[in-house]
Amino acid sequence: APILLSFYPDIAMHTAAEPAEILVARTEALADATRLRLLRLLERHELGVNDLMDVLQLPQSSVSRHLKLLAERGFVDCRSHGPANLYRLRLGELSNGVRRLWQALREQCDGWPSARQDELRLARRLGERKQASQAYFARSAGHWDRLRRDLRFGHAGPDHPAEPDPDPARRYPATVGGHAVRCRGHS
Repeated sequence: APILLSFYPDIAMHTAAEPAEILVARTEALADATRLRLLRLLERHELGVNDLMDVLQLPQSSVSRHLKLLAERGFVDCRSHGPANLYRLRLGELSNGVRRLWQALREQCDGWPSARQDELRLARRLGERKQASQAYFARSAGHWDRLRRDLRFGHAGPDHPAEPDPDPARRYPATVGGHAVRCRGHS
């Protein structure tokens, strides 16, 4: 391990320095206004490419190219969520020096007119997403109630009041290898 010297003996040096080539690659990644705008958004929210395209008003190819570079440099994480990939800033995993550099750059970006526009478009996008989610669940609530009722109480309709099914396995048989299996312990 390299020996770290400090001219400030009262300040502890908790981490080893990053290798020069990694530090240079990370700082180069921060030398682009679009990537700084992306990181500002991903610091506060986990977002997909479509969200970022809408907020930044950029084509998919540009957003994906910037996200790829940021991921390669260790700034963002990606996880699959259904058909989409969601991205977030990995602030806690960055070295102290790179984290401080990002924080200084973010303070400068916060005053940009484009940053304010990004925030407004993101608020609109998140509001639309919330409304769409609420509408979906409002439309689907009847289906879930019926499914729960059928699975738990048998078929209920205008002529058949809901009654507990004495043997739900009879109505919804489980199969293993094509053979019916009785379910035990379900009421």
